Amino acid sequence: MNSHVLLSDACNVAIWLAAITVLIFLIRYTTLAPWWDNVVGITIVALDVALELVFIPACILLADPELSFFRSIGWQWVEVLAVYAISVIAVWRTITWHIIGKRGKRERDALDP
Repeated sequence: MNSHVLLSDACNVAIWLAAITVLIFLIRYTTLAPWWDNVVGITIVALDVALELVFIPACILLADPELSFFRSIGWQWVEVLAVYAISVIAVWRTITWHIIGKRGKRERDALDP
């Protein structure tokens, strides 16, 4: 088998696998935890939704390369913004954890004699 074909197939499987596992996590997390009541849960779901906005069009194009909707300039902008959103959400999550960590340290320090 040609190594380029093998690499292409491996990439296609990886894209499908990532999209499916992120979607499964979103569904399961929603059924188990009220993430909408917790800022950390909101950041988790927001990041996964942004990832799905990147992966799902890629999967659809892999399944049907002739589908032109996801090749439109408008949809390409949605994908670019989704990739930017991944970075913004990761920063948001980092700041959230930093604030939670500081709050927890203050509460622990207040208990020390």
